[in-house]
Amino acid sequence: MDRLSEFTRVAPPSGAPTRLSGAAPAAHKPLACNPTIKPLEQPDLLSAEVAQTWLSWQCQMVAGVIFGVIFAVNKGDLAADRLAAWPDDVPRDPVLSEISQTVVAERQGVIRSHDRHGLGSLSPCDIIGCPLVAAGQMVGVVVMIISTRSGTQQRAILQLLQWGALWIDRLIGQRSDQQQQFETFSTSLVTAMLERADAQQVATEVVNRLAEYLHCRRVSLGLRQGVSMQLLALSHVRQFDARTQLVRRLEAAMEEAADQSATILEPYDPVRPRCITRAHKTLLRHDGGGTCCTVLLTGRSGLIGALLVERGLDELFDDKDINSCEIVASLVGHILEMKQGNDQSLLRKGRGALRDFAGRCLGSDYLRLKLIMAVMTSILLVSAVLSGEHRITAAASIQGAVRHMLVAPQQGYVRQAEARAGDVVKQQQLLAQLDDRDLRLELQKWQGEKNRLLKVYQEALALRDRSRLSVTQARLEQAEAEYQLVESRLSRTQLRAPIDGVVVAGDFSQSLGAPVEKGQVLFEVAPLDSYLVVLEVDEFDVANLREGKVGHLVVTAFPGMDFAVTVTRIVPIAVAADGRNYFAVEATLDQPAPMLRPGMAGIAKVDLGERRLLWLWTHTLLERLQLWFWARGL
Repeated sequence: MDRLSEFTRVAPPSGAPTRLSGAAPAAHKPLACNPTIKPLEQPDLLSAEVAQTWLSWQCQMVAGVIFGVIFAVNKGDLAADRLAAWPDDVPRDPVLSEISQTVVAERQGVIRSHDRHGLGSLSPCDIIGCPLVAAGQMVGVVVMIISTRSGTQQRAILQLLQWGALWIDRLIGQRSDQQQQFETFSTSLVTAMLERADAQQVATEVVNRLAEYLHCRRVSLGLRQGVSMQLLALSHVRQFDARTQLVRRLEAAMEEAADQSATILEPYDPVRPRCITRAHKTLLRHDGGGTCCTVLLTGRSGLIGALLVERGLDELFDDKDINSCEIVASLVGHILEMKQGNDQSLLRKGRGALRDFAGRCLGSDYLRLKLIMAVMTSILLVSAVLSGEHRITAAASIQGAVRHMLVAPQQGYVRQAEARAGDVVKQQQLLAQLDDRDLRLELQKWQGEKNRLLKVYQEALALRDRSRLSVTQARLEQAEAEYQLVESRLSRTQLRAPIDGVVVAGDFSQSLGAPVEKGQVLFEVAPLDSYLVVLEVDEFDVANLREGKVGHLVVTAFPGMDFAVTVTRIVPIAVAADGRNYFAVEATLDQPAPMLRPGMAGIAKVDLGERRLLWLWTHTLLERLQLWFWARGL
């Protein structure tokens, strides 16, 4: 039969024993039907050690058990790790997890009959799953694989597991009661300590209550004074003489624990780390024997004291008692330290605060952070003393001091291009030629008109016709004017360089025949010996800039060279571009530079004088913050 065989869910018989703690169901109700069972909210109630011991005991009691596993339950879902397995080398099987999930969902035992397991799933078996319930909560699920049995034997094994789970219920219930008692004691102790006025009353309250709770014959509390201990309170003793031998022996035992920074138990427990217990042995020998334990009191400043508890010969301290003492010591230490601080004068409080501050600053804690802070402080101090050059950095470009524009004299087309941007040209050098065929035809037209009118004028002169002669002469003068006008327009079709310089704009070499409009700029020519440097100074920096300031220019084309410049003019108009506002500042080159060309870009720095380094590093941020706060009305 495969793994999808039929499930059988079995509840314990009505005669199952009643539960010993928690919200147990009535004796006549089956365990699986108990509506009070809920997933465990504290998964550590069932420890792995207890689960392993219980599982080994159950698997040895039941004959034919192949292996068993206990799963923990956490908020209704199975935990990722198993709590216990028997034997230890049980392989992880998804079928076991499936059975445990079914038990959690159904809240009752589950039996799967005639299943198979092992290599190739050839060995027949039965699988039984049972919930482990304690204090009304499901703390785990036990799943066993057993050899095949009859239905009656399967239910008997399930009942045996349910009865065995009552032992876990009782153990957890006892632990819960003890934990609740200790929590009640701790709460009342802390409340009583906070109500006391000074450290002496707090210490007396602690030793009296702890002696009663742990059934100790004596409890002592001492505070650290330098490298030694000073006894502060004894249980059930209002006053004591600090010079007695008993007090000195108690203080010596506390100092012994403080010197080793460990909890000391005498007689020695082999399970605990080995410590020197000479002073503790001396104390017990003079008191007629018994057992004692010293735990340390710690506060914010470290070790502040010790707590010493003593019992008779027949009452040893177990791990639970020592753990209770350590928890109480952790609570007492901080409250005692607070009470001691309240009892001090203002002068001692100030001195202590200063000492604590110095200790935190100069101690080994947070060493990396302290080194960083020390370096930053040193940098601030140095920057507040040393001075540096205040410079304004701005993007800059080179332009010609004078730019001559060559515009189209009339509408037409480009017939010839002799130069383009970047070419060095001479004065009157031909740059481009516009198409002049229409103008030449018009010139021939007016030339013919002049010839015709001249012939008419000669005929009128021969006939001595004065009226005709005057009209013809006027027409002849008009034709001459038109002819000269066309001749002038024809001469302007040749665009020639007005000066010696370089063409900074204009290129028609790749667009011959392109149409041009009248007044269109075709070329720009700038001189080679006169340049202007234009700086784009940010509006936050322009207020500190003055005419006559000197600086240096580095162009992108020559990053290894710098050129001296002098500010000549600040254009008082802001330019908005690329999401920022800047002012155009004009400067001139102090020395001519033949390698420079108009249009080159670079970075310019203008010197404004010396300032403190701290101001240089922070003034921009402070000014922007000041503007931001002002804009928001702060």
